Amino acid sequence: MALKFGKKIMYSRLMAELMLPLLNLANKDHVLIPVPLHKSRLRTRGFNQAYEIAKELAKYSGYKLDTSLIRHKDTQMQAQLKFKERAKNVRGAFKLAKTFNHDKVILVDDVMTSGNTLSECAKTLIKSGAKSVKVLVFARKSL
Repeated sequence: MALKFGKKIMYSRLMAELMLPLLNLANKDHVLIPVPLHKSRLRTRGFNQAYEIAKELAKYSGYKLDTSLIRHKDTQMQAQLKFKERAKNVRGAFKLAKTFNHDKVILVDDVMTSGNTLSECAKTLIKSGAKSVKVLVFARKSL
């Protein structure tokens, strides 16, 4: 929470260092893709915490970083919604900004709660040709 809402971007490095052992269990033929923010939320917050973590992971691990997944639909913050509303909120919210040619993907995010955002990202990537989508998050929060 300090990273996302407290603007403590320097925490992204520590988080990446703690996530690195799990990342290194995957083959290097995966590409890292951060869960994107909509451009309006990015302007408001000033940074994307998932991107900051993924950037650090790429730097320390040698994995490639791809930012072609975008959030084209300005959704409500999932934390403000009830469990049943979350899937509907992010449905159709993501697309790829350019041609996608990766078979194996690791989605990176800071926190997973309901899993709906990550699931929708994965669906978008699979529809675009990914054969395998794994998820790497720093924390898992229950509802």
